[in-house]
Amino acid sequence: MPVQKTIVPVNLRRDIPPPVIEKTPSVISALSVRGFSPSTLDAYVTCPLLFYFTRLIGLEERQGFSTDIDAASRGDIIHRVLFDTFLPFAGMPVTRQIEDDVLESLDRALQSHFTAGPNSGEYYLFRNMARFKLRSFVKAHLKDRDEPFIIKYLEERLAMQFPAGGTMVTLSGKVDRIDFDPAGERYVVIDYKTGGDRKQYPSGIAGKTNFLDIRSIHEHVVSFQLPVYMNIFSAARNIPLENIDARLIMLGKNSEELFFKARQNKNGSLIAAYTEGIRTVIAHMLDPDEPFAAFDTRKCMECRARDLCHM
Repeated sequence: MPVQKTIVPVNLRRDIPPPVIEKTPSVISALSVRGFSPSTLDAYVTCPLLFYFTRLIGLEERQGFSTDIDAASRGDIIHRVLFDTFLPFAGMPVTRQIEDDVLESLDRALQSHFTAGPNSGEYYLFRNMARFKLRSFVKAHLKDRDEPFIIKYLEERLAMQFPAGGTMVTLSGKVDRIDFDPAGERYVVIDYKTGGDRKQYPSGIAGKTNFLDIRSIHEHVVSFQLPVYMNIFSAARNIPLENIDARLIMLGKNSEELFFKARQNKNGSLIAAYTEGIRTVIAHMLDPDEPFAAFDTRKCMECRARDLCHM
């Protein structure tokens, strides 16, 4: 049978532009008092309007009804399991020779946190996948560790006073883990990631990013998390930044992303650039002449707050 084809052009772009919301003195005062965390900075860099609706107003995405746990709750469970796994070994040398002990600790933590979960197929799969992924992580994590490292801190809350926007603000965060390498006399800030596989600290970012320009930061910087952690740990424990490394552990892929890449020989300039970027973002947040406005409307249709912006 002959088929007639008809092409109908559809324009999905909204005719109504997103709003521009002025920063009142009370809003700026509230921002200054509450302080700044890595997630706060990252949300603002993504879109000031998204930051306004979700972080200041407190609006949330619409959630469907489900008897299972959501992605955020899953991440919390994984972090608690890892905390309980490594807690017995905090402050002592860790090498691959104690792999069996760490795996036993992991099994106890899994048993503790997965006993009272919902009785569903989805939760059953999550529990078994978590066990498989975390055991694989522990084995890979300790595989080549002939030289001991010491777990110094677990889920450590840190804060510092940070100059930005012509004032002193509080920069804070909770670091998943901080190790110490006795041989190299260096600390390693570690953050666990349970979702996503996008590189957050790509090579060459310092060469293509103007860390004094908020829009350049919006275009190129994925996250300020590790730089914030490095700064607050350095200030809180009086440790020079040049003695601190940082990495992400991607639990889903069982891989790691180093903040300082192997071929970089200007580590000090990289963390200095990110630190200046932190100062730029906070200054922009506290500037009354810079309203809450979208940096880039081309991605509005992909944004979870689009219905709020285009009412």
